[in-house]
Amino acid sequence: ESYLSDFHIKNLFVFPPSSKKYFASNKLAAEGKFLLQDKASCLPSFLLNPPHKSTVLDMCSAPGNKTTHLAAMMKNKGKIYAVEMNTRRYNTLVEMTQATNATIIQTINRDVLEIKDEDVPNVEYILLDPSCSGSGIANRSMSDTHKDSSRLYKLSGLQFKLLSHAMISFPNVTRIVYSTCSIYPEENEEVVMSCLSKIGNFRLVN
Repeated sequence: ESYLSDFHIKNLFVFPPSSKKYFASNKLAAEGKFLLQDKASCLPSFLLNPPHKSTVLDMCSAPGNKTTHLAAMMKNKGKIYAVEMNTRRYNTLVEMTQATNATIIQTINRDVLEIKDEDVPNVEYILLDPSCSGSGIANRSMSDTHKDSSRLYKLSGLQFKLLSHAMISFPNVTRIVYSTCSIYPEENEEVVMSCLSKIGNFRLVN
């Protein structure tokens, strides 16, 4: 199969869509030697950019694509606390981290809003990719996505709580990346700006 190195993310290889059948039966993929995902899923980890030997908190980890990407970026040196509340999704997270042999990942089956600094000491970098409407997922057409204002209100409320928790509860944090797969401002810009207006110890970077 032909491929090229991505222009933006140095540890990402780009394959044509025709490769899907090839990778479906590929032994290396089955053994977790590499992971297939869309480029958009790689961007949050790329932007967080934790150096080797740093300490990272992945607040909503399952299924583990971004978590294992972070471990690869860190050359499996340092510490990643990967938190997932839902038991079924947590089991998927554990399977993925074990398959990729990412030994720096410590999985935690708890509500991340209950996680405190002493539970995950010395966290410097936080990735928050919370539950969202999924309105920006590429294989969904806009005609299939009905904007449910009531659901968006509930989701943005949870997202605000999670981002506020990230900003307040971990005193050693120097960078937080907040990402969703939603196209709605209610789940993105409005959440970020609301948190920044109430919590003064962070600034937005371009």
